[in-house]
Amino acid sequence: VRPGRSSVRLMCEGPRNEPFALLDVRVGKILEAWPHPDSEKLWCEKIDVGEEEPREIASGIRAYYESKEELEGKAVLVVCNLKPAKLGGFPSNGMVLCGSSENKAVVEFVEPPPEAVPGERVVCEGWEMPEPASPNQVKKKKILEA
Repeated sequence: VRPGRSSVRLMCEGPRNEPFALLDVRVGKILEAWPHPDSEKLWCEKIDVGEEEPREIASGIRAYYESKEELEGKAVLVVCNLKPAKLGGFPSNGMVLCGSSENKAVVEFVEPPPEAVPGERVVCEGWEMPEPASPNQVKKKKILEA
């Protein structure tokens, strides 16, 4: 964790996962959400992740969240060290973490603890957490695929 930046410590189940430790997962708060104009699958969001400006992120969760009111004000976890990618032509600067039931009938945000503040890095209790990988390293090492 960078000096001056606080973190949220979570109990992580299962074996230590080196690739996860290289991700820059931060607490975020959805400030604004709107349906993607050209995709029935995507929501576009402005999310405060503790930076000077909110990040714009596209999420393929419209089948699970029907209204912007279900999103706005929600605390979420965001992977922040991904290369920007266009989703349906919308420049997305991160990825919101969700969990799903086995058959994907239910998809929900992974929520931080209630006391968490936007910008705090999520770390696993008892794990050594190195500095996050750069966006290029995440892509090159296929960290999200591990």
